[in-house]
Order: sequence, then structure tokens, then C-alpha cells
Amino acid sequence: MRSISRAPAVLGLAVLLAAPVARADGEGDLAAAQAADQRHDSAAAIPLYTSALASGALSPDEQSTALHARALDERDQHHLDRAIADDTEAIKLKPDDEQAFVDRATTYAYSGNIDAAIADLNTAIDLKPTDVTALIDRGAIYAAQHDYERSLTDLNAAVKAKPDNLGAILNRAAAYHGLGDNDKAIADLDTVIRLRPNLAGAYYDRGNAWRDKSNIQRAIADYGTAIKLKPDYADAYNNRGTAYQLAGQYPKALADFAVAIHLAPNDPSAYYNRAKVYRDLGQYDDAVADYDSLLYLTPNFPGGYNGRAYANFAAGRYAATANDLKRSLGLDGKQVYPILWLHLARLRLHQNDSDEFAANLGKIETRVWPQPITAFLTHKLSGAELLMAAQLGDAKAAPDRVCDANFFLGEDAVTAGQAKNAQRYFLAARKACPVSSPSYAGTIAELRRR
Repeated sequence: MRSISRAPAVLGLAVLLAAPVARADGEGDLAAAQAADQRHDSAAAIPLYTSALASGALSPDEQSTALHARALDERDQHHLDRAIADDTEAIKLKPDDEQAFVDRATTYAYSGNIDAAIADLNTAIDLKPTDVTALIDRGAIYAAQHDYERSLTDLNAAVKAKPDNLGAILNRAAAYHGLGDNDKAIADLDTVIRLRPNLAGAYYDRGNAWRDKSNIQRAIADYGTAIKLKPDYADAYNNRGTAYQLAGQYPKALADFAVAIHLAPNDPSAYYNRAKVYRDLGQYDDAVADYDSLLYLTPNFPGGYNGRAYANFAAGRYAATANDLKRSLGLDGKQVYPILWLHLARLRLHQNDSDEFAANLGKIETRVWPQPITAFLTHKLSGAELLMAAQLGDAKAAPDRVCDANFFLGEDAVTAGQAKNAQRYFLAARKACPVSSPSYAGTIAELRRR
């Protein structure tokens, strides 16, 4: 009887001893997982967090901490759905933890669910209006959506909450740049550079702002500093190449584009930019080769087909021009200039394109430039009236309009066999054309043929 009476006591002691052992294992796994995170070993941390959570020994706060940390590790391992699920469970345990909403928003953004990301950031900011990370992240999303006014509202609040936060100032500079307020962008970047003089990205961004202010030499200097601080900075080489192109320093531009392509051979932008330099130099085969590389990387990019078409037109390969422009318009039928250039190619091929041209023009709706060119090409406007129309409107864009007007007048004169008039119009176009304009490259090619 005594032995029977003792059995429950022994069992009860076993139960009492079991809980502390399980709790110690759970806490031990949690500590080991956190140590792995300190070593930046997310792959090792994930199973340790899983074991800790499965132990049943963690308090609700510890569970929330473990879930939140495992979500970050899952995101590092590109398991985005698992990360979102973990943050969701962490939020259920601690619904007032704004950081969990911020982190889940980041994962949503990585997965492409921008609406969900903004919703989480809205909640985080409601919970803590001075959460700088949430304000920066939402501001960055708005900027990516070209909603720069709302972006600036968030980023100004972030800077007010933490005036020396480099992320807030850098993102605000980007928003100002997006709005075209390059002076304010430069002022913010000056502040960043004062606080962190070795930050290559700040010089790169300031170089972009100087370039857009047409201060090419200062842009080149800032890109150069960025490259000194980060010698493998492919984007800085690429953009310095475009600055050299704008300055007419083509050998330096080509050298920078070559380095950019070596550093980032799968980035299509350097091929695109180098092709334009080759086109300006009259090296049309080299230009076409770069456009080929670009289109291999981005086969659905209309601008690649347009660029190759312009190079082929300049080289006198009008059938190839027409083929590329047809493909471009198949991707985006509302591009006005490719429609006009396709018409030029058809004229050079002596093809009657009246139905095609009318159908293409029927897909676009524009009452602004280059509508007067379409009116001229369809015999609704005289050459003199086209030149008058080019003088109207925004004064800053007048050189582009005058360039286009004279180029298309020259092409019309070529078609009509009026060589002297064509030469006169092309010379006028060369005088007006910005070097970045396709009409400039076309003009130079026509003058080379004469």
C-alpha cells in the first residue's frame, strides 16, 4: 500500500522537473539563434528559432521576439512568404509593435506587394508618428511611384525627427531631384557629404543633380570622386560617360562606358549610352552591335529598337530601320517619333505607306509638339508654318523643336529631290540640335552624305 501511495508523488516530481528542463532548452535555443544572428549566420539561426518556438517554453514576449527575428532571417534567405507569415504571427502577439509592421512592409515591398507595404507603414506611423525608418521607407515608396510631394512630406518629417539621419536626407535629396529641384537636392547632398565625406553614393547623386543643371564639369568631378571612393562603381562610370558625351569628349565617354560594361556586363544602360556615342561619331556598325547587346538583355525595350533604327537610318539601311520601328511600335504603338521616322524610312524605300501612316497617327492623341510635324508631313501645314510653330511654347525646349522642324523639312526636301534646300535645313538643324536628340544624329548623317 505504501508503494502504491508513493507512485503519484514520484510522477508528480517528474512533471515538476520536466518544465524547467524544457524551458531551459527553449531559452538555450533562443540564445543560440541570437548568437548566430550576431555572426550574420541567418541559415544557422532559423532552425534554432524554430526549435525554441517549438519548445513551448517561451513567454509571449519571447515568442514575438523569436518570430520577428526568424522573419528577418527568412527574408535574408529569400523565403519571403515565410517571413511575412512569421511577422504576421509576431504582430498577433504584440499588435502595438510598430517595428514588426515596418519589417513586414519591407518584405511586402521585396515581394512586389506595394499596397500591402504602404498599409503596414501607415499602421507603423499611426503607432509611432516619429518612427524614422517607417517615414523613410514610405517616402521612398512614394518617390518610386513619382509621388514626390507625398514623399517629401514623409522625408521632411523624418529629418525633423532625426536631423542627422543620412537615409532621410539622402532620400529627400532624391525626391527633390525627382521634382526637378536640383538646388535643394544638392543642398541635402552637401549635408550628407559633410556628415559622411567618404560616402561614394552621395557624390554620385550630386553628380546627377549637377548634370541635370547642365553643370557638366562639376558632375564629372563628383562622379570622379565617387569612383575614387568605390573603384568598382559601374553606375558612376556609366553616368560620367554620359557627362563626357554631353561635353563632346567622346574618347573619354567611350572609355568610361567600356569600364561600366566590364564591371556590369548584364546592365543594358551602358550599351545604350555607348551606342548613342558611336552613332554620333558615325560608327554605325558599332552602334548597332551595342543595340544588339542591349536588346539581347532587354528584348521588350522599345527604346532599343528605336535606337538601332536611328543608327541604321543614318547608315542608309532603311529596310532594317523600318523593321525595327515596326517592332518598337508593336510594343508601344503610341510613340510619336518612331511613327514619324517609320514614315521617313518608307519614303526612302519608295513605299506607299499612306494607310499605315494614317493608322499609326490614329493611335496617338497630341495637340502639342510634335503635332505640327505630323501636320506638315500630311500636307496640312506649310514648311514656313512648321518653323513658326517651332518657335512657340516653352523657351527651354525651343532648340529641340527647331532642330526637329529643320530635320524633317530637310528629309522632305531630300524626298523631293531638292538638294540645296535639304542642305540648308540640315545646317540649320545642326546649329539648333542638342546632341542627345535623334534628329541631331540623323542631321549629322545627312550632312556626311553631302
